[in-house]
Amino acid sequence: MLQAQLKSWDTVLENLNKDPFFKKVVDSQRDWSKRVAFYDLMNSADYKLAYEHYFGKLGF
Repeated sequence: MLQAQLKSWDTVLENLNKDPFFKKVVDSQRDWSKRVAFYDLMNSADYKLAYEHYFGKLGF
């Protein structure tokens, strides 16, 4: 489902990015998100490991 939402948002952005101000805002948000998400992914604990240690493998 998330993959479909992301693909749809990319389609919506094609039209919205025609507005220079909107594009500037979205580009700024994307740059910020890239920095923050990278930091979060690199510094967050792997809770899946702890879950599987106590409760077993995830069943999906």
